[in-house]
Amino acid sequence: MKKSSEKKILGFFLLFLTALIWGVAFVAQSVGMDHIGPYTFNTGRLLLGAAVTMPWAIMELKKQKNAEEEKEVYIRKRNSSVIGAAFCAVVFFLAVNLQQFALIGSSVANVSFITTLYILIIPIIGMFLGKKHGLSIWIAIAIAVVGMYLLCIKEGLVLEMGDILAFICAVMFALQILIVDQYVPKSYVIVLSCTQNLFAGLISFVFMLIFEGVNLEGIKTAWLPLAYTGILSTGLAYTTQMLGQKYLKPTVASLIMSLESVIAAIAAWLIIGQALSLREMLGCALVFVGVIIAQIN
Repeated sequence: MKKSSEKKILGFFLLFLTALIWGVAFVAQSVGMDHIGPYTFNTGRLLLGAAVTMPWAIMELKKQKNAEEEKEVYIRKRNSSVIGAAFCAVVFFLAVNLQQFALIGSSVANVSFITTLYILIIPIIGMFLGKKHGLSIWIAIAIAVVGMYLLCIKEGLVLEMGDILAFICAVMFALQILIVDQYVPKSYVIVLSCTQNLFAGLISFVFMLIFEGVNLEGIKTAWLPLAYTGILSTGLAYTTQMLGQKYLKPTVASLIMSLESVIAAIAAWLIIGQALSLREMLGCALVFVGVIIAQIN
């Protein structure tokens, strides 16, 4: 009983650390673009994240190659990891770059809270795939929509372009999570994650060359935000998420990780002085309540 309780405490700590890293990462993403463009930022961030996780991915392949009783099983899972990563990478590329462009036209708090709506978008997509949901999910969606209105719609019913991009980004993240869900059972997870980051980083690199060019001076200036998001947000946080979810139920784990939106708003206020109005704070609170209701369904 004591051992089980200790594992739950460890799981909570690891997932809270994940949310903390991801929440502060929104600020790093915003600050980083003072010096470089969105595609350049994500090229550095994703390729660095892939480099950080690559040793673990290689070790996982070696371990599984020795552990699998049948060579065919190993080859099938290895190939599935790469194929799944290719599909995920396209959607992931759209999600992370839409998020970067959203930060140009909206605040860190807005983008972080709207991005969190992927937790509500997933059951809506599931409905079209034939999955049924209880009344609490629809109540959660209604509360979140009201929260988004207070958060995003300014005087005169003006919706900022950054808010629209953040919502599309949330849809992309929802699709990415659903694709990952299909491939995780038949893949090697760390290999899947590492390869996804590598492919998405290479796509961002191509777009960087076409639309932004190579800005070495800007990259040097933005080294700290790039290092934070690449090593910690893309590399370390994935590992702590995976380890934390071993000890907690998925519903509890998702709820803890959704705290990244609250942490992002606090970090933006403390680090770069992006204060929220009373109306926006109420909107954030309602969105977060909607997220909580969705997770305890």
